[in-house]
Amino acid sequence: MPSAEILKPEEPEGSSPGQPASQPQSVTLTPQPFPPGPGVSEGASEPADWSEDLAVVEVQLERLGWDRNQESVYLERCWGYMERSRITRYQDLRLYIDALRTLSPPADPCTAPLPGQLHQPPPSRELLIQNGNTLLRRLGWTTDQGRAFLKRHFGHTSRQSLSDEQLMQFNRQLDALAATAGGDASPAS
Repeated sequence: MPSAEILKPEEPEGSSPGQPASQPQSVTLTPQPFPPGPGVSEGASEPADWSEDLAVVEVQLERLGWDRNQESVYLERCWGYMERSRITRYQDLRLYIDALRTLSPPADPCTAPLPGQLHQPPPSRELLIQNGNTLLRRLGWTTDQGRAFLKRHFGHTSRQSLSDEQLMQFNRQLDALAATAGGDASPAS
């Protein structure tokens, strides 16, 4: 929020200092922007340095008792990446931190709720499609097998025709199949 600089009204000519003027004078307020806080880049809504947020991730992983391999499993389920360094949007990093904070130890990274399941703002549509692609690969399904599953459970032949909520539901169903079948699930289920 900008600060305001208060300017004193000028004394009208012919009046002595300290005596009220016969007519009220206007006061001009000039907004002065605050400088960005430490670590915040000028004109951006995210910090230039994410080290504090990355330290929070480390604390949460320690709280959950997860090692790098377990984090990789969860990251791949969430974003399709095996490494945290692949998260390039600050919004996604914050979503990841919020997701980790909601988990209770000992959480299993293979079955822990994904960020879209935690009543957070939903991930972008592009991210939902990427998550679905990752899950389909993990199941070892072909495009035709994925399409058959989609048709059977949602009545559509393309994920593009699903709403965001249906797309999240589709991903949850694939994730549940992958977790229970160890990747050997058939689309007929």
